[in-house]
Amino acid sequence: MTIGERVKLARKKKGMTQEELANQLGYKSKSSVTHIENGRDIPRAMVSQLAKILDVTPSYLMGWEDEKPTDHTPTIKKPAMTSRQKKICELFVDLTTEQQDNIIGRAELMVEQNEEECLKEETG
Repeated sequence: MTIGERVKLARKKKGMTQEELANQLGYKSKSSVTHIENGRDIPRAMVSQLAKILDVTPSYLMGWEDEKPTDHTPTIKKPAMTSRQKKICELFVDLTTEQQDNIIGRAELMVEQNEEECLKEETG
């Protein structure tokens, strides 16, 4: 089963539409979800985000676990936001949609770069 097929299965199991998933991922239309479910490559950071939204593990989406998603998948609770994180949120809401999209894109790029650096250190 492909990542796209696993995303689709988990999405349907949760009773979500492609549009609902797209909104939670920050996309403006469901076409991005359609592309993912049809096999388009997705960034590593998105696998984690998809897993959280769909209540499955990243390992399941990647095909490293053969288990199907269950209603008993544990969810990881994040600690309360720090004052720095709250400040970012307060500032973010005062930006235009275009500026917010710009910030999100930059943040995603930084996360990907951090993950690449961690992989280099682990294999280096």
